[in-house]
Amino acid sequence: MIGWLSFDRADGATGRVAAGKSISTGAEAGAGPGPGASARAGASVGVGAGVGVGAGVGPQRFPAMWILAGFAVAALALLALEFTDVDMHLQRLLYDPLGATFVWRNDAQIEFWLHHRLKQLLYLLPLLALSGWWRAWRLSGRRGQRRRHGQADVQATAARRSVRRWRYLFIALLAAPLIVTVTKDLTNRPCPWDVVEFGGQQRHHGLFVPAPPDSRRLACFPAGHASAGFALFAFALAGGWPGLLTPMRAGSARGWWLAGLALGLSMGAVRMAQGAHFMSHVLWCAWLVGLVQWALARWLLEPGDAAPCSARTAIHCVKPPAA
Repeated sequence: MIGWLSFDRADGATGRVAAGKSISTGAEAGAGPGPGASARAGASVGVGAGVGVGAGVGPQRFPAMWILAGFAVAALALLALEFTDVDMHLQRLLYDPLGATFVWRNDAQIEFWLHHRLKQLLYLLPLLALSGWWRAWRLSGRRGQRRRHGQADVQATAARRSVRRWRYLFIALLAAPLIVTVTKDLTNRPCPWDVVEFGGQQRHHGLFVPAPPDSRRLACFPAGHASAGFALFAFALAGGWPGLLTPMRAGSARGWWLAGLALGLSMGAVRMAQGAHFMSHVLWCAWLVGLVQWALARWLLEPGDAAPCSARTAIHCVKPPAA
């Protein structure tokens, strides 16, 4: 799952820090008394460097072109929905013709808790990411001042990686919903409650049909509310919730993928039941958020930043040396 961050590069970072680990270990061994300890230190440095270089050779598993091809296939599948009646059929199931309204359109509790408060709660995540970025930056400055026998402290490497991950999260959590909002203003597509069949005054038209010249300005595509839930994809792309010096685990990233998908779809389903969005609006929102956040990860994260702790990526299994 984390392989999505691969960009047809060799993972040099893994090799460098794996070597750094062995060098540091060798230096500590050399600090002991006697010439034998120094010899063992030199051997440790040599072996560590060789293993580190070997570990960083070779392209990673998922090149960027594969990922872009996946986005392209998903886009084609969503475009195919424009030639079906799926959107209208689902909204008919959620519409009450006797009351001439959608099932949750006038539910005050749903509007208060699931529309306004939940979205506002999720908007706190960028603030948490900004706080984590600042704390990691301060820690990286302190760790960067420590040196052991001419080699950078392993904790400083971990702290710098944490800075990059928190920085990415802050930017990605803000950028994805912002781009969705801008897209809504540019597309001029109706909500279900705007459509004549559901009590509105607009003719339903898809992406390939221009809006009528006399229609009022509409801003319903893609779904904006669901973008706050899908924005959790950023944590998966960053390898999970970043600790300052703790390794990441693959299970954590998978959990964030599932959480983002479940929350985004649930928030989108609520808005569908209120008559605010068609199903395609929600799915296009997930596609756009995923594309934007993956592109930002490719730009802001270095190879190996979001990799889980495993035998292949020894950089993330390094324990900080004792003070």
